[in-house]
Amino acid sequence: MSVMLDLIGSVVVASYVILMGLRLNATIAGSADASMANLNVQESMADIVRSLEYAFRKVGYMVADPSKCIAVADTGRVKFYADMDRSGTIDSVEWFIGPPLTGLPNPNVRTLFRKYNEEDAGGAGGLGVTARTSIEGEKIM
Repeated sequence: MSVMLDLIGSVVVASYVILMGLRLNATIAGSADASMANLNVQESMADIVRSLEYAFRKVGYMVADPSKCIAVADTGRVKFYADMDRSGTIDSVEWFIGPPLTGLPNPNVRTLFRKYNEEDAGGAGGLGVTARTSIEGEKIM
């Protein structure tokens, strides 16, 4: 009888140890996934910022009248003129945000678009941006 109780106790303790190991594995895997998602968001943000910095650095480049290099500048759109490809012709570049994306938990997610000359507007690599809010909670666009 004593041997049977020892065997049953060993099975119970071993099952608890196996369950703890499985739970530890699941926790580590979830943490790795969260870290990878965070890294992807940071890399996407860096790509957007790099693209915007490059474009805005060129504002007015080779434009004869610098007072006319910015055509539109408001909260959701900016359009300017510059010789982006150094070809001698003035190009128009427009950055604007699209409508809010539906079906996501965050209602402020939008796609950032870039329109170069008369080409169709393309999303910034399928990267989304969100509206930043101030400490008081009001939207800053």
